[in-house]
Amino acid sequence: MKYRIHKFLIGLFLFAPFVLEAKATIGWLESAIVNPGGVHLKARIDTGAKTSSINAKSVSSFTMNEQKYYRFIVTDKKENEYEFILPFVRDVRIKRDYGKIQVRPVVMMSICVADVEKSVEVNLMNRKSKNYPLLLGRSFLKNDFLIDSTVTFLTKPTCK
Repeated sequence: MKYRIHKFLIGLFLFAPFVLEAKATIGWLESAIVNPGGVHLKARIDTGAKTSSINAKSVSSFTMNEQKYYRFIVTDKKENEYEFILPFVRDVRIKRDYGKIQVRPVVMMSICVADVEKSVEVNLMNRKSKNYPLLLGRSFLKNDFLIDSTVTFLTKPTCK
């Protein structure tokens, strides 16, 4: 028994630094860049949400070459508007905190936080009543981040 514990501790000390080095520590709020377009937004980090969500206004869909697309506008903190036209991926069913199910369209977007850029599914919703225009869920966070819920804005996006 004593041998197993020592073996475990040696393994933990040998491999833990490699696992921890690969992950950026971020706060519960971070700055992000959304591409295409290089739109700078404040993002709320939410480990309770599976998918990410963006404040999209004037959302409309259309079909081109038998592919469904969504056109929508994202506004940054300076009130600059950016139009996106992205292919539809799927609909997602979100259970709201008050119990009602809401269906939202999903598109793929490239998001940069710290030095990590990922292409992830993002659902489109009106987040105007929310404090932050971008919510980053587990699908974006997994494998790359440690979250310190006591701090905000630990990093700046450095992706090209």
